[in-house]
Amino acid sequence: RFAALQAVKIAAALKEAPPGANETVLDLGCGTGLLLRALRRREPSLRLLGLDLSCGMLRAGDLARATGLQGDLRALPLRSQTLDRVYALTSFLVTPREASLGFLEVARTLRPGGVFVLTLLEADSWPRLTSDLAAAGLAPQAEFSAGQDLGWVCRATGGA
Repeated sequence: RFAALQAVKIAAALKEAPPGANETVLDLGCGTGLLLRALRRREPSLRLLGLDLSCGMLRAGDLARATGLQGDLRALPLRSQTLDRVYALTSFLVTPREASLGFLEVARTLRPGGVFVLTLLEADSWPRLTSDLAAAGLAPQAEFSAGQDLGWVCRATGGA
């Protein structure tokens, strides 16, 4: 059941913000690699990174030849401005304050103009979400439906 729910979110996210050839892409909260496998099938030239808080999820998964990283979204173990695209599908399971710290980290690691795709369960969203994204340097460009989630496509502005 989980894979079927995620497949709807993955399809919606890739429709709204498909990756370009040769991009460096992070799946933030990659779990066992469902999105990474879909990205690899769609665009084999991508440089893929998968980050998850759980070492067990990383070990249990098929990361589609992606580099697996254990870490926290509030302190990404990546250099600044190294990513072209970040997908975070139902992975910001934190308080709005903690999410704001994560948004700052995503903005830091994206190149200017880079794309951030976020989905959250509707019940997990909050009234100031788009303001919090913009304050972090992630300008919301579009909203979309992703099955049981709401989604946002944002562009990195190059600084908060």
